[in-house]
Amino acid sequence: MINSKGGKIMNITSYLKRIFLISVLAVVLIVFSFLVIIYVQNSRKIHIAFYNIPESVQQTLEMQIDSYFINNQNKRSPSYLTINSNESLATSEIKKASIIICYTGKNLANSQKQELPLSLFSNIPRTLRSASIKDGKAYFLPLLIDHFELAVNTKKYSKMEESTSLSDFLNKAEQISKETNKPSLYCAGASDSQLLQFVGALQEAITGKVPLDSSLNSVSEAISLLQELRFKGVVPNEWVNLSNKDIAYFMQQEKIPFALLPLSEHRNLSYNVSKNYKTFFIPANNNVKIRTFTAPTISAFIPTHADKKNTVLANALLAYLISRPEQAILSTKTGLAPADATANTPDIEADNVRYWIAASSSPYPGLDKTTCTNTEERNINAKLLRQHLNN
Repeated sequence: MINSKGGKIMNITSYLKRIFLISVLAVVLIVFSFLVIIYVQNSRKIHIAFYNIPESVQQTLEMQIDSYFINNQNKRSPSYLTINSNESLATSEIKKASIIICYTGKNLANSQKQELPLSLFSNIPRTLRSASIKDGKAYFLPLLIDHFELAVNTKKYSKMEESTSLSDFLNKAEQISKETNKPSLYCAGASDSQLLQFVGALQEAITGKVPLDSSLNSVSEAISLLQELRFKGVVPNEWVNLSNKDIAYFMQQEKIPFALLPLSEHRNLSYNVSKNYKTFFIPANNNVKIRTFTAPTISAFIPTHADKKNTVLANALLAYLISRPEQAILSTKTGLAPADATANTPDIEADNVRYWIAASSSPYPGLDKTTCTNTEERNINAKLLRQHLNN
């Protein structure tokens, strides 16, 4: 009897052990299957990273990229990543991106890029192509163009459209300041990017040369001129502390004859404000024959570390984004100028920017993007400029 009971107990124990082991194996299989599913899903995704571009522009690009996969019934799906602007692209830890979209400038120049098909550039103006193509090889694709420009209140100062040179324009601005006893020329100097873009653009308008380093000597003529304009009361005494909100408010109150700002910032103004202002490129001195406009360009590239299996899809996606219909949509939704020379634009402002860039030399990314790789560097350079401009 004792042996019989002991045998039954051993059988029950052995049975329970088998059940336990089977349960453990089942859990392991379920977890393994789950991990396999996640891996397969991730391997089917194409990762697209954005670096330091306006949030509204990124959202528009994401929507249009999504439409590519929907329209083509592609079973792959995009995954979007945003690179911290405090990092530089060269040190970024995001290694799985198959496409990176950012502004042209030092960051893009320092990045390792795969060669792109030249067929992508068939409708892009020569000046934009020249920035992308070196020795017959292309490494990044321009998509949208911003532009640092002059906005004139033509409701009150329509004759300012007739300015033929920088000195002519500044003489008229000084005359208006004397007549009104108020500053006439405004810029959001509290914005690091806009301060640097303004100083760089002014240096080009004075000398015909764009500054390529962050030294004060490279923008000495622009600093001297701005100090003089501040002394004469043409620009506000505290203009380096004015924000975009300040500029928008003064423009709404029609207190600003002339504002210097990017096209992208102009798009943030209400129609009731912007309708009174017409935009122009900043005029240059008479001795400047070939212009190099400050036109930060949002571009895309395929990093060298990208998964080779995604290269075909990445190139197809870039071809979609640079196609004429998509360029028209991107331009309309963002208000920026299209890189495609034949795409429709939402208005004369975007069309003018595209024309000005096509008629000048290769666009200049701006002092902020040419000399800085992250937010901290830009802040340091802008702070140093403010100190000298206030002297």
